[in-house]
Amino acid sequence: MTKQISSAIHTLIEIAIKESNQAAEALGNANKLLKESEKNLNMLLDYRNDYTNQLAQNSQKGLFAESYQNFQSFLAKLNQAITGQQAVVETCRQKVADQRKYWQECERKKLSYGVLVTQAETRAHRAELKKDQKLMDEHALRQSMRKAHSR
Repeated sequence: MTKQISSAIHTLIEIAIKESNQAAEALGNANKLLKESEKNLNMLLDYRNDYTNQLAQNSQKGLFAESYQNFQSFLAKLNQAITGQQAVVETCRQKVADQRKYWQECERKKLSYGVLVTQAETRAHRAELKKDQKLMDEHALRQSMRKAHSR
């Protein structure tokens, strides 16, 4: 493999490694955001469960209409917050999927450059062996010709 091609491929590999590392970091950040958004959603769901249990307990004791309306109003707002957080979670899941796909593409590109280098090195090694074999054959031929002439 020529020095220029070797240098170019190694430069491409370095770029691919850098891209892959950046993609892995972005995937890690996306996963972190997903976990945080899922945690927030679970907190809201738990809060709603606690709140509905509290409403049920207070209803058994007896509630004024105004208190009941306040509970219902707050519960509606809580459900809106949950719906919004569910959308955030879904967006984060899609972002994780997109980042994972991009990272995998970067890894494939990096590996394909490595395969190209290996193939080029193998071809160069075979060419070198063939050249060495040819030189050894020529040397052996000359030696046998010298022996034949010296007799």
